[in-house]
Amino acid sequence: MEEKDHGGPQPLTPAVSTWTAIAEIAGRLDLLVAHLASPALLRRVGRDDLVSDIVIRLIESDSARDLRADDLWRFARTVARNTIVDAARKARHMPRRMASMLGPGDSSSTLSMLSGRAANSAGPSSIAAGREASQDLLRSFMDLPPEHRRVIGLRRFEGLSAEEAGARMGRSAAAVHSLFRRALEAWSKAGRDGPARLPGKKPNSPGESLGPDR
Repeated sequence: MEEKDHGGPQPLTPAVSTWTAIAEIAGRLDLLVAHLASPALLRRVGRDDLVSDIVIRLIESDSARDLRADDLWRFARTVARNTIVDAARKARHMPRRMASMLGPGDSSSTLSMLSGRAANSAGPSSIAAGREASQDLLRSFMDLPPEHRRVIGLRRFEGLSAEEAGARMGRSAAAVHSLFRRALEAWSKAGRDGPARLPGKKPNSPGESLGPDR
């Protein structure tokens, strides 16, 4: 006899919810790492390896399971910051000949594994598709002036308000609004409407952020 379910709606299994949800934000993780990690760290530890480490931590974390998309992105931002801090600490004690935290090939195999799991579960995206779509955006983002990259990173990727970003940048909220608008316009021009094509994100108004961390 088939066992009846008396526990109400059951959470989705990790293969359906977590893997697919992480795959859908994978493209944005490239941009987030480009914003958060210093150039010196990226020279020592490849961006792909940092993204892979973030993905692994998300997969292994019970806290990431069954989160809604916005909540998962907020949690991913915290995981990304912690991952980058840990990587910077390791890099300080790492011989220069060791270019990454992970062994050769570990990064690509991790991403391929996630892509395969996501492809077999519910959801429209895979990590491979998400990260491929982000590459043009990433290149155009890195070509922006540092001030433009910083304000976009703070407002769009970290989800800070104009006041919070202004405190980080030593600017007024009004000045941040103006700089953010100019930065998005420059990114759109360089990347063919880059900000509106953020992987896993619907187009929105230029001033709209991903929401506060807290």
